Amino acid sequence: EAIARFTSHERLELVERAVDETDAFVKYLFRSPDGALSEAVRIPLEKPGCFTVCLSSQVGCAMQCTFCATGRLGLTRNLEPWEIVEQALTVRRESPERPLTGAVFQGQGEPFQNYDNVLRAARILRDPSGPRIGSDRITISTVGLLPQIERYMAKISGPLLDRIDLHIEVPAVPFKELNATQGGTSSEMMREQVLAARAVQTVRFAESASRTNAHMN
Repeated sequence: EAIARFTSHERLELVERAVDETDAFVKYLFRSPDGALSEAVRIPLEKPGCFTVCLSSQVGCAMQCTFCATGRLGLTRNLEPWEIVEQALTVRRESPERPLTGAVFQGQGEPFQNYDNVLRAARILRDPSGPRIGSDRITISTVGLLPQIERYMAKISGPLLDRIDLHIEVPAVPFKELNATQGGTSSEMMREQVLAARAVQTVRFAESASRTNAHMN
């Protein structure tokens, strides 16, 4: 009973599976126990039989980017770590010989608005007892939320395995349009994007130096 209070046997329901005949991408639609819908995509890699998975981190999205269909839905809620991991496990179960070698948080939602749950899910994905995806093959894609990026940068002094690659998605629309949907001035948003990009470069430089030192030692 004590264990049951801290565990759950809930699963995602696979509602739909769509295969793109042109590039072999497979799109999955999931339903959570509360009825919330989320998506994942299995992406074939150049190496035959190997795949990466594109994961959702939220139900909907609050960023409201005009070029993004999910942004027009608005944000319903954050996905729990188990819901994110379950997406990957379902894709892994359906992959030939289960060669799931990478994960990208680039599906529905802004991953860094669900910071704690996304990082926890990423740690589970790379765990030797789980999918065993290498940290260098897990990517978190963000529109550039500077406070969360700075929070992540503070982890640089921690163990190398705690670090996940970050990727800044600079919106491919005029800042005037972003200003209309996200608030703030164009100059402020541009500054945030520049600072975020610099922060990610700092993260990557520090991690590269750490790897070099690890090999030398």
